[in-house]
Amino acid sequence: EAVLGDLEAVCDGLGLNEPAVAGWSLGGMIAALWAERHPMCPAAVSIDGTPPPGRPDQCAGIDPARARADLDRLHAAFSAIRDSMARPLTPAEVEAAIGQQRAMAGRLGVPEDLWVEGFRRNLTTRDGHTWVRPLPDALAALQQAMADLDVIPVYGRVKCPLLVALATDDLPEQQPFHELYAAYRRGFEGRLAEVTDANPRLRVMRVEGATHAMVAERPAEIARLITDFATAQA
Repeated sequence: EAVLGDLEAVCDGLGLNEPAVAGWSLGGMIAALWAERHPMCPAAVSIDGTPPPGRPDQCAGIDPARARADLDRLHAAFSAIRDSMARPLTPAEVEAAIGQQRAMAGRLGVPEDLWVEGFRRNLTTRDGHTWVRPLPDALAALQQAMADLDVIPVYGRVKCPLLVALATDDLPEQQPFHELYAAYRRGFEGRLAEVTDANPRLRVMRVEGATHAMVAERPAEIARLITDFATAQA
């Protein structure tokens, strides 16, 4: 709700009347919530706006006990990330993190300097210490908000043209949980197909061979996907 309020304020400040919206990841979920709130929105695009897996019943074609065990491991990994961000970084840790960002940029094939600049802008200084945003309280709130949001009914209720583009492949970080993520995608796509049949304004497409990082992996293709969909609704 707070993010949607911020978007309303930005649109009012810029004099935008019913703009088309597009978002990636959490931004894709926000784009869908915006579209639900604005039925006259000309077009909305959710780029893999898929919450992380949270429950065994969300996973299709996998033993529930195996799904629960994998989910426990996944949530432990998320908790470790959150705990690591609950303290400031030393100068050496900042430099190490920048090195990791350069390696990631090389893996994705994106300009290293641009990628590192984005990371640097996500650093903040408080009381002489350097932190990575989102700060711990905000990160915990975001994780809980995504866990609480069932986005598929939102997709089903939207009254304006909405495109949902889905990744098909794992990120490297997801590969240790390959069976879990594959089962979650099957379950998510199955539920999404049901609401797509009932909502003629909703279109779903799989971006074959793309991971959740498709906006960095294939930016020109994703840009065309967004602009072609928005133009087709005009």
